[in-house]
Amino acid sequence: MIQHWIMIKKAFLLHFEWVALLAMLLLATTLDPTSSEPSYCLLKQLGSELCPGCGLGRSMALAAQGSYQASIQMHPMGIVAIPVLLFRIIQLLIRNYHYKTDTLE
Repeated sequence: MIQHWIMIKKAFLLHFEWVALLAMLLLATTLDPTSSEPSYCLLKQLGSELCPGCGLGRSMALAAQGSYQASIQMHPMGIVAIPVLLFRIIQLLIRNYHYKTDTLE
């Protein structure tokens, strides 16, 4: 029974970060930056108007839509964040692949 929980914990730790980053990347690049609908941002829901993450997310959405000038004006690091997140996701997937192949031998 304990070994079962250890395997679940290892699987969770191996896959949590890349799944969370991919979900964040997909969410950030598919949102509508001009929308006035309720936001996913916890700070906005608490009433704060200033949130650096909101500008970054909208900047990533604008970059994904091809509006690079507007993306840079919204947040200069939005365009940079997309390849950085993709690189980290790929890095984690490669690590997981090597971890699984090493444990099978």
